[in-house]
Amino acid sequence: MCVLSERLRGEFMLMREIMFRGKALEDGHNFKAGEFVYGSLVFEGDAPYIVGPVIEANEDYIAHEWWVPVDPTTVGQCTGLKDMHGVKLYEGDIMGFHAYGYYYIGVVQYSNAGAAFGVKCKTASETETCPYLDVVINNHRAVKIGNIHDNPELLKT
Repeated sequence: MCVLSERLRGEFMLMREIMFRGKALEDGHNFKAGEFVYGSLVFEGDAPYIVGPVIEANEDYIAHEWWVPVDPTTVGQCTGLKDMHGVKLYEGDIMGFHAYGYYYIGVVQYSNAGAAFGVKCKTASETETCPYLDVVINNHRAVKIGNIHDNPELLKT
């Protein structure tokens, strides 16, 4: 391998990991239908698939170790951040944290306005959004307590 491509590979390895998850619609490689699978997101028409690692590629095709169709309502992107326990966070995860004398529960979501992942919290009187997830994690020691697909009851007030 030439020095240039080795250098470029190193630079790409320093970039942020882009990962997605979704609930599998069928059994597959080490997972069952209804379970979350993690990998890259691709589409066939309007149908989303999560695909595993590339095992072979050339100028004509690319082959993945596995692929599975996923429920589009469960697809979420990895934020690139971890909670206070080191758990990776995805869109749709439910966070719990103490702030300003109250305990908040909120959902991780992408904010177009802030161009960042944030937490949308519903209190008894209103809905508040903290536009920056990293602030919630670092300043308020937020932890993942579930997700909107497996634990919707956590959001009931």
